Amino acid sequence: MASSSRPGDPLSSSMHPAAELKRTVNSSVLLTSGALVLDEEPGAFVFGTLKNVMVLVWHKQATAEALVRLSHVVEKVRTEYPRGRSSVHVVVGGAAPPTEEAQEAFVRLATDPHLACLGVVFLGSGFWASGLRSNSTRITMQAGGKFVFRHHETIEELTEWLPEEHRTRTGVAVRPDTLVSVIKAFVAS
Repeated sequence: MASSSRPGDPLSSSMHPAAELKRTVNSSVLLTSGALVLDEEPGAFVFGTLKNVMVLVWHKQATAEALVRLSHVVEKVRTEYPRGRSSVHVVVGGAAPPTEEAQEAFVRLATDPHLACLGVVFLGSGFWASGLRSNSTRITMQAGGKFVFRHHETIEELTEWLPEEHRTRTGVAVRPDTLVSVIKAFVAS
């Protein structure tokens, strides 16, 4: 991976080279599955991929600054996989809703015609999860687009539909059990 010289670029030379990105977050599962961590802010978020499935874990509120970093990661995946990509957002219980600026950035990212599938998993319940489901539905409705969108209560529930729909829309196969392992490793980081 070539290093970028742009200041503030999450993929710049201040980040780890590609060989170092193929590291473990919590276990060796990431090395054996081919998953990559592309950017992270410990305790706040982890942005990674499994082939052309982006796995985005939110431990805290999504901010405008985090979305700028996410846009760099999206661009990298878009370049590597021109036929399309899918995104899985996992929101850990207790995380606040995205800031207003972050919501606007999510709408812009969701208008990307290369977005095939979008799944959101809320690791929590009650009013917290209900409020965030409403928020993410509003964001996706504002974005429009031709992607498939679903909410989920568990990671396993997400993998009942996403791998096959993703393969159909992008031509890239991802094993459900591998996707579960990678998502859980990113959540545990």
